[in-house]
Amino acid sequence: MFNLTLRPLYSASVKDVLNFPALISSNSATDFLKLTSGGGSATPVKLIFEKSGAEQGIIEYNRNGDLEIYNTDGDGGVMIDGSTSAGGDLYVANSGNVGIGITTPTEKLQVTGNISASGDIQFNTLTGTINGGTF
Repeated sequence: MFNLTLRPLYSASVKDVLNFPALISSNSATDFLKLTSGGGSATPVKLIFEKSGAEQGIIEYNRNGDLEIYNTDGDGGVMIDGSTSAGGDLYVANSGNVGIGITTPTEKLQVTGNISASGDIQFNTLTGTINGGTF
């Protein structure tokens, strides 16, 4: 059970799973949707998007105060897009690899596009090529 609160309009307790599309809307810029754990401070608060029992996308605020975004299907990742749902602006694969501008990163960090830095860049070991030359 969780409490569904729309402020300043009303509070309602949702006890059953809704088996139909539900729409929550407001014309006020001060309204919000609040999920609160009823199980105490050790119980995480989760918003679960379920395709099936084995395929879920979860946004969780856990007991350590961390916000986690993850899925349970074992082969997908987490994508954050600035515009369209297929752009892959930032993608974290289930392997832990992170892609910026790419949804299939093969390294811990893979960037497709230009990189700009305003401070120092530090390396433990640097290997690669620049303009066809090896360093």
